[in-house]
Amino acid sequence: MREIRLVARREIRAAVARRSFAISTSIVVVAIVAAAFIASYFINRAQEENTVTLVGVSEELAGFGPALTALGTASDRTIETRAVEEPAADAELTEGDLDAWVGGELGSTELRFRSAPGDEQLTQMVFGAMNSYVLGLEIAELGGDPGEVMGAVGASLPELTYAEDNDGVGNDFSKLAVAWAMLALLFMGIILSGSLISMGVVEEKTSRVVEILLATITPTQLFAGKVLGIGIIAFGQVLLYALAGVGAAAASGLLANVTVSLGPQVLWLLWWFLVGFFMFVVLWGGVSALAARQEDVGAVTTPMLFLLFIPFYTAMYLPTNAPNSLASEITSMAPFMAPFVMPVRQVFVNVPVWQLATAVGVSLLTILGTVWLAARVYHRGVLHTGSRLKLREALRRS
Repeated sequence: MREIRLVARREIRAAVARRSFAISTSIVVVAIVAAAFIASYFINRAQEENTVTLVGVSEELAGFGPALTALGTASDRTIETRAVEEPAADAELTEGDLDAWVGGELGSTELRFRSAPGDEQLTQMVFGAMNSYVLGLEIAELGGDPGEVMGAVGASLPELTYAEDNDGVGNDFSKLAVAWAMLALLFMGIILSGSLISMGVVEEKTSRVVEILLATITPTQLFAGKVLGIGIIAFGQVLLYALAGVGAAAASGLLANVTVSLGPQVLWLLWWFLVGFFMFVVLWGGVSALAARQEDVGAVTTPMLFLLFIPFYTAMYLPTNAPNSLASEITSMAPFMAPFVMPVRQVFVNVPVWQLATAVGVSLLTILGTVWLAARVYHRGVLHTGSRLKLREALRRS
């Protein structure tokens, strides 16, 4: 263990001492903080603009105003109406004092906006309110009670239900934002740490430093130390980025719009990052030993990128749209897929304990396989010189 700790300490010092490491980490933190404040600015601006919708109504349609206001309230939109005659309507629309104007007489009414295409939601509300208003007039003229009729109609409206329980999907942007932010941190952390371990392995191999190191320690100890050191660095980076994101969201007021409990999500993010690290990055470091020079790194690590892109894009689109579908459940428990798909499902729905336990168990078994494979390839490839070593040859060598 002493040798492993020494190698890990050496990896940490070497990485932290790089100027590029400090610069890139700082840039990412600044970008995360800036993104939070920019998003908060535009969200608050949109909310302020949509706080109250002002609609002018001609004197002939004075009774229409309450119907429109009531429909807006039912649709979570505040609509205020006031009497405005047609000669003044255009001026107020142009100056922004009105969002829309409704005028004319029954049988020839008009809805006017400042410019095309107008407000589609408000248009539908005006049409619906006008239907209710005219229907109420006709019912009253026939001697009926418009309020009683409308109440019966409202009570008869069907309840909206879904055959598939996808809580919050499609109508809660904050959940989608949290899920994509977690995916971005997972993907970026694994990519950066994979590149870091790959660069270190090939540098030591091409400079023949590895031969000196292996004179005092075993390949297993060297590889374990590298993985431990870079793992600590990567874990620290992801933790820093996550805390920067949560802190910036709190400072900018974004948390007021988030319906997800961020504390548990951050803890799960760190857990799934560790799982993903040992699942992908360890294998990444092992196959990097196949390269004979820096120019070979791209060729030997390209399969790792494809292995990473598949679960990343699956998690971006599948569980965000149907977190409780059979496909989402299976992929969230599958090898190499779980570290990306499961945390996204956890944002949208309450994942059953047995599925979560299965995902963890399958992931740990997968890690055992990737660690064994990576150690075997590294052990047989790190001292190979000359041409690039093929994976099949590394596995066949005794």
